[in-house]
Amino acid sequence: MPKKGIDQIFDNVYVSECKRLSGFVHKRLNNMHDAEDIIQEVWMRLHTTLREQYIHSPKAWVYTVARNKIIDYHRKKTKLILLIDQNKEHGDSTSSLKQRLQTTDSYETEVSDEMIWQAINKAMENLSAKHREAIIEIDINQKTYKELAQESNTNMGTWLSRNHYAKQKLQKYLRYFYEEFLRNM
Repeated sequence: MPKKGIDQIFDNVYVSECKRLSGFVHKRLNNMHDAEDIIQEVWMRLHTTLREQYIHSPKAWVYTVARNKIIDYHRKKTKLILLIDQNKEHGDSTSSLKQRLQTTDSYETEVSDEMIWQAINKAMENLSAKHREAIIEIDINQKTYKELAQESNTNMGTWLSRNHYAKQKLQKYLRYFYEEFLRNM
């Protein structure tokens, strides 16, 4: 496709979807800067991909890429939670790990981050061992239900159910924490 046609497709998608895509991403991420980074990555990737291959439905493609970037973002955050848990299991100080993870020197941010990490760790501790294992194996280690079923000699549905209920329990606990956190601000 000629360069002019590619630029026109990009411009049309950008103009029609810019605000909607921004809302889509911001709604799913609490951090404004990370949301803006993801939005920029999506537009850059669209521009590059249009030059390399034909995209049948560029508008749908943009949301698929954004959704995948958001999922990757949350997986990365979840892996940080696992790092903290592993740090505690090995007797390392959480303060040393936190120092490596800190992104800002603001006292308020440090206090908020500490509260959030404590809530996430407490939520994980409140899960049964089987539910915690499901979250770690499926969402962090990214194993498939089939792999886990074969390894443990159980049904795939068992792992699906454990993961589902574990996420429900985490969501319930963290929602309670979030509401309490907002009340105390």
